[in-house]
Amino acid sequence: MWSYLVYALALGALAAGLRALGTRVRRRGIGGTLMNPVDEIWRPTAHHFRAETAVHDQRLAPRAGADDKP
Repeated sequence: MWSYLVYALALGALAAGLRALGTRVRRRGIGGTLMNPVDEIWRPTAHHFRAETAVHDQRLAPRAGADDKP
């Protein structure tokens, strides 16, 4: 009985830790470089989606004004 309880608690702690890690990675935006190769293996169109997202982000970036110094 105790072994099942310890196993369930360890599994729950592992799941909670992975969830916290996933939240932190998403919030900081650092997971893309790690998951890009895996994502492209399972979803070949992922590269096109990331390219379009980068173009969209560039369009939304504020442009420098006439009085801004380089």
